[in-house]
Amino acid sequence: MRNKKILLGKRSPTKKTHPGCWSIPGGKVEPGEKLEKALKREVREETGINVKIIRLLGIAEQFHDDHHHIVFYFKAKPVSGKIKAGSELVDIGWFSLGDINKMKISKRNKKYLNSIKKMLKE
Repeated sequence: MRNKKILLGKRSPTKKTHPGCWSIPGGKVEPGEKLEKALKREVREETGINVKIIRLLGIAEQFHDDHHHIVFYFKAKPVSGKIKAGSELVDIGWFSLGDINKMKISKRNKKYLNSIKKMLKE
């Protein structure tokens, strides 16, 4: 979050999962990697910025690609760097919470983002 806006990246239209959808930066935790370190690494790789983690907002489960995914949503704020779409994204930007319903976002992520709008504003 920055100035009541959320940073979202647009996935490549060639991605297998959620092609062309806007999503919250994130990714997989590497073997032996701590969750918060993975979050900071993934955000830096995808967006070019370094973040400070504020708090855990929630946990969700997703089932796709023949896998069971456990997704941790954190509130974080940028501390350094300039945003730049990483190699897996075709665009990146800061968006108001009101923009979410107008954007192409996966149903799972849109539902979750809408459910945590109140927490994101805090």
